[in-house]
This record gives sequence, structure tokens and C-alpha cells, in this order.
Amino acid sequence: MNLKNFLGLFVVAALAIGCSDTHSPQADQFRSNETAMAIAPKRPQARGQYLAYEHSATVEMAEAKIPSAVNALVEHCQKFSQSCTMMHSELQAGEYANGYLRFRVAPADVDKLFELARKYGALTRQSTNVDDLQDAIVDGGKRIELLQAYQQRLLTLEAQASKDIESLIKVASELSRVQSDLEYALGEKAKLLQRVNQDIVNIQLTKITNTGFWAPILDSISEFGDNLSDAIATMVTALAYIFPWLILLLVMLFFTRFVWRRLKR
Repeated sequence: MNLKNFLGLFVVAALAIGCSDTHSPQADQFRSNETAMAIAPKRPQARGQYLAYEHSATVEMAEAKIPSAVNALVEHCQKFSQSCTMMHSELQAGEYANGYLRFRVAPADVDKLFELARKYGALTRQSTNVDDLQDAIVDGGKRIELLQAYQQRLLTLEAQASKDIESLIKVASELSRVQSDLEYALGEKAKLLQRVNQDIVNIQLTKITNTGFWAPILDSISEFGDNLSDAIATMVTALAYIFPWLILLLVMLFFTRFVWRRLKR
């Protein structure tokens, strides 16, 4: 390589380095957006084979909307009953009005439930918890294989001991026990696989707490009757406790006055 070519390559490399160091506000903004997207929690696109997901969300809304939101979520699950199962539904009215729902749904339907809940209020909290069930499922599968193999050997022994009544009774008893253990193990594996194939979704619906300057005053006015009755009930209860002591105090005063007069004579 001659000197002219070497200098040409040097100039090209210097320009490339200079361009890479040059940045603009738009570039900085793009980098900051990328960082924010990386920090923001995301549900993983690729699901592990034996991972069980549980999602929770809290939606804040006006108190009057809570019953409608609960009914809408229940009806949505009933509409897609093949991929959605309602496990718990709760609605509480009054001062601490709230709603709570728990579903088992297909992974693709998780966002649909959250979107429906957000139509009635603002999402204030959302989280996802993941449990790795690989060990439990794999161990359960190995136990099922061992039980099935043992069951086959017992069936073979049963055929061979067809003329030995005592041995036949023992084999039949062991077969019954193994069959029971096998059914239980299969049921446990089915539950674990269902937990993997369907996600758990918890949705908490709460009423808006901060609604402005006049909200606490209006709440106090609306609850004036209840507070007054509570205050009267508390006063009556206090009088019930004080009344016996008042009688005792009057008796003691009367007795003291009587003794004092006798001493003065």
C-alpha cells in the first residue's frame, strides 16, 4: 500500500469517527425514549414452557361506576367461557366501596380484561408475577411413568398368579393402591398444566379518593345523620357506664354529710 492510499484510508476513518461522535437533540431524544421503553415493564412476548403467570391491576374510578365495571367484567368472562373462568367476584358498597375479581383466562385475553376495566377509570397499578413450575411438572411426569411401569408389572404378576388365590389378593390390593396414586398424580399434573396454559388475573376496583376541595365537606354532610346517631349512641353508652358511679357518689356524699353533722354536735 502506497502513501497516497494510506492517507485516503486515514481520512475516511477520521470522518467516520467524527460522524459517530456527532449527536443532535433529536438523537438524544431517541436515546432517552429507548431507555424509557427499556425501563417500562413489559409482558414477555416469548413464554417459557413451564412458566405460570399471574397478573394484578388496580383501577380507580368513581364510586357509581364500580358496580357497572364488575358486571361488565363478569359478563365478558361469561361470554368467552371457553377461555375464561371466573374464580371470585366481590362487590362492596358504602364508605369503602370497592370491587374485586379473579379470573383464569387464556394468555391472549389478559389485555382484553385490563382494557375493559380501564374504560371505567384509571389504571393506578399493574404487576405480573411468574412462577416456574418446571421441576414440579417434570417430577410429576417421572412419577407417573414409574407408576405406570409398576402397574404393568403388577398386571403381569396378576396374570401369572391366577391360580394362587393368596398372591392374587395381594396383587389386586397393590394394583388398587397404584391405580389410586396414578389417578392422583395425573390430576396434579393436569392442574399444573392448566396453571401454565391459562393465566390468573386479579382486578381490584377502587373509588377515587381525591376528588377536590369540597369532596370531604360533601361527604361529611351526606354522613351527618349517621355520625349524629353514632354520637348519640356513644353518649347513651357512656351514661350507662357512669350512672352506677353517680349513685355511689351521691350515697357517699350523703353519708359524709351525715357523719359530719354528728361530729359537730
